[in-house]
Amino acid sequence: MKRKNRPWWMWVLVAFLSVGILDAIIGDDGSNSPAAAPRAAATSAERAPTIDGARRAVDNDHYRAAIAIVTAIGTTEADSIRKRIADRLAQRVLSAVRAGERGRAKMLLVEARDYPMTTRMRQARARYTQMLWMCLRTKAAYLPG
Repeated sequence: MKRKNRPWWMWVLVAFLSVGILDAIIGDDGSNSPAAAPRAAATSAERAPTIDGARRAVDNDHYRAAIAIVTAIGTTEADSIRKRIADRLAQRVLSAVRAGERGRAKMLLVEARDYPMTTRMRQARARYTQMLWMCLRTKAAYLPG
């Protein structure tokens, strides 16, 4: 079998890719550099639980983590975080209802039972019930008889 001659640029590309892969595998992560010490201190300070961390956890849909942060801090703002979780769940229910995803909306409403009832949650439950009635009416229109 005859061997193909590859163009020079292909060899250069393979060499650069190989160096990049080896650098990623073997390369220095920069942990010994002087700039790494303040960065490590900043990350440990960021990891300390705060009420803002609990709010960010709620915004990222990590509800158990938010509750854990609030209980670890021992703050009196636990009720506000629980209401924030309820509002976030209500927002997700309304989004599911708008998309016509009954199963996801029901799952979120079941999850919301653990949190206090808010105005937004009442609105989400009402929209979900309204969607169910619309589905029943639509199915009844197609039933024979």
